[in-house]
Amino acid sequence: MRIVILGAGKVGASIIDNFIEDESDIVVVDIDASRLATIAAKYDLVTITGHATDLEVLDRADLKSADLLVAATQDDEVNIMACKIAHEVYNVAFKIARIRERRYLEHRERLFSENIFPVDYIIEPTLIMANSLYNLIRYPGTQYFTYFCEQNLAVFSCQAQYGGILVGKVGNFAVQELQKLNISLVALIRNQVVIQVNEYTTINAGDQVVLLAEPENVMLALNYFQKNLAPPKRIMLAGGSRTNTFLAQFLRNRASIKLLESNAQKSAALVNELSNVLVINGDCTDENLLFEERIDSTDIYVAATGADNVNIMSALLAKRMGCKRAIAIVGRTMNKNLIHNAEVDIIYSPQNDLATELRAQGMITSFNRVFREPNANLFQVFEGELDNTLGLDEPKLEQVKLPQGVRILGIYRNDKFMVASPQLTLVEEDKVLGIAYSNEDLQAFARLIAKNVTEV
Repeated sequence: MRIVILGAGKVGASIIDNFIEDESDIVVVDIDASRLATIAAKYDLVTITGHATDLEVLDRADLKSADLLVAATQDDEVNIMACKIAHEVYNVAFKIARIRERRYLEHRERLFSENIFPVDYIIEPTLIMANSLYNLIRYPGTQYFTYFCEQNLAVFSCQAQYGGILVGKVGNFAVQELQKLNISLVALIRNQVVIQVNEYTTINAGDQVVLLAEPENVMLALNYFQKNLAPPKRIMLAGGSRTNTFLAQFLRNRASIKLLESNAQKSAALVNELSNVLVINGDCTDENLLFEERIDSTDIYVAATGADNVNIMSALLAKRMGCKRAIAIVGRTMNKNLIHNAEVDIIYSPQNDLATELRAQGMITSFNRVFREPNANLFQVFEGELDNTLGLDEPKLEQVKLPQGVRILGIYRNDKFMVASPQLTLVEEDKVLGIAYSNEDLQAFARLIAKNVTEV
């Protein structure tokens, strides 16, 4: 696949970072030569210096041969125009645009169509981030959370704790108990290594447990590995960023919310914008301020100031001062790796969620959705649609020869989730949920479910 990316900023760099392994032919265009030099030093790809709507530049990028355009500059209007040019002049099949302006998003159905502005898919990284954080807060105890099957299923992780019902139990027993609840154990991770679950495996406190379940069963699943989980009542947000503004709007009817912002002018504006939110003008790294605002009785603290170092420092401070749970937003992978084992409960990096949303577009993979394990890239969870019955008449799962590094977790059929078992029957158009341990395994499975019967 040939992908042309316009814009080598944070969003563009994140897209490159996540798709360079997919053996795609990537071309990056940016007006800043120094940004391109940084990317070229890291990746084997083509970079072109120039404006995203300059036809000479787009000719040099060979846009007419592109399967996908991602317009990810910092200017909404440039991104929109680039998509229109790609459609009208170069006949690009699929066009994705980064759009931040709220008014554009409010009128997306009227504006973004083939006859007006031909944008096939809109990404708003800030909104993606806010939605992800909302789910981490909504489901206390989760370390990451993502939807599958049009939000009818969820993959999520938690850390096993002493007192959890299945903590200390043998792996096979845990799998059987979860299956009774229609919950699939995706993976058991210990010291950043996936542990095989069998009759010799014990689930230990400190292990990371990854699960697949219907949203209504998420809290039930979490309570099997943790204890005393309760919805947060007091939430503190550090930074008046767009992310926290969206998050405050999502949460304001669910909990008591305080928002700290160091800029007085911005604080005043947020007071008018956010009803039912206490906006405080102050420094989130000020111990006295955190003490005065009762950080020790706060259930969740989210640091999203826009500066990694401030987020890390304030989240550590909040945790040490008694906050039950602290989340720090970290944009740079290097910073995330440095503090992986620190006291902060969640080091959240938005790149993986952005990549998941992009991968959900069929132009990028042959799957409906693919989610990469975000901490050490240990595996990928996928959702694919069964285009054939593998040369058999409604085969049972035990009859299907899978690639070595692929395991089926379950299927979604007629609005119902069924956990995988040897006797589970596969039917054409089933949505198949599974785990793959490498890109090669993932692509091998894609070929398997898309084969014609005569090829089997």
